[in-house]
Amino acid sequence: VLSNPLLSKSMPAPLVATMRFVEIGASNRSRPPLKTSVLPALPLSQAQFSHDRLLACAVALRVLDVVERNDLAANARRIGELLIDRLRRMQGKYPRVVREVRGLGLMIGIEFQPDLRAFAREQKSPAIQVVDRLHEKGVLTVPAATSVIRLLPPLNLSESEADEGLHAIEEVIAAFAEKEQEKA
Repeated sequence: VLSNPLLSKSMPAPLVATMRFVEIGASNRSRPPLKTSVLPALPLSQAQFSHDRLLACAVALRVLDVVERNDLAANARRIGELLIDRLRRMQGKYPRVVREVRGLGLMIGIEFQPDLRAFAREQKSPAIQVVDRLHEKGVLTVPAATSVIRLLPPLNLSESEADEGLHAIEEVIAAFAEKEQEKA
């Protein structure tokens, strides 16, 4: 599981560290439930910290069970390929707006042409302008640079949800392409 960068990208550091621990001891697939009798008797100042870590590890193990049971690595790979392929087609359709599409699995970046006249109308960077319009359409994304947005959908993203997001992205790109045409 850990060797797959598709999974570790959306997990917080403690969970990735737990994954490393689990991977080392992965030969025993049956994980006993966490018992309170296993918790060490510690002074009050240390007890809360230690118990919280044990609880976090127990939750992490259950999350890993879901990841494994639902084969989310394969889903991330398949849906990621679909997203990147369709976004690259949009890049071919709107080359004056989209400079590059890059990614691995569900970690995807879309770089926009920074010198596009349609972006010059506002004081905001191209990435912020695109992110704002995508948020209005219900697509959550973040800027990764002044002209790059980052898509980080969940590992269990379905194909229909991906299609819905791609439709909104294409609407935003097409609107910027139209503005560029008007200014020409």
